[in-house]
Amino acid sequence: MAFPWGGTFTHAQLAAKFGWPTVIVSMILFPFLVVWRHLIAFPTWLEYIFPNGAIQGLSIEYNYPNNPHLVKQKLYEDRNPAPGISLPAGWNMLLDVDSGIWFESFWGILTVQDTEVLPGGSGYVIKSNWKSWMVVSPVRVEFTEEGLSNKVKIYLPVKGLNLINPFTWCTIMFTTSGLVWFLVVSSSGFQKQNGLTATPRLFPDLFRYKQAAKKD
Repeated sequence: MAFPWGGTFTHAQLAAKFGWPTVIVSMILFPFLVVWRHLIAFPTWLEYIFPNGAIQGLSIEYNYPNNPHLVKQKLYEDRNPAPGISLPAGWNMLLDVDSGIWFESFWGILTVQDTEVLPGGSGYVIKSNWKSWMVVSPVRVEFTEEGLSNKVKIYLPVKGLNLINPFTWCTIMFTTSGLVWFLVVSSSGFQKQNGLTATPRLFPDLFRYKQAAKKD
């Protein structure tokens, strides 16, 4: 078990995927990040009084027609870094299937989420826990039956007071920038090597609403 996050992986196994600097710095920052999350960025003490609703902040569609199960096997569950990813990666992740923990790093800082593997391995449902410094409403990862594409739907708890909390948005922008950097820049070599295309869309529901309004 890797303190303080738990799970079945050791610190060495996490370092093999994320690097020792990420593991060490994240351990040092862990208590500060917990305070940041619970008291400042996503105030738990306010959530009981003024609950926040969810909005879909980002959707990502991966297509890999010539490499079945590519994203699941090479990005999500492989304990080794995916070849072709340049540094800084911006974003990286590793799923601990046995314990249901989603390890994720943004710009070299680890966070963890609880993960439910859907029947038949058809996808994941990812939820925040008290150790998560980046809070999400349940995220859905959905694989097609053929294993040639998958969609990621990221929901953010910002319908409420979080919408006007600048610290919430600083945290969201920090994580989103790392993820977008990965999709557009650092994973470009990996995408070319494997015939992968990744299409991110920020606030897709908002843009669908605007498009529908234009048609009307």
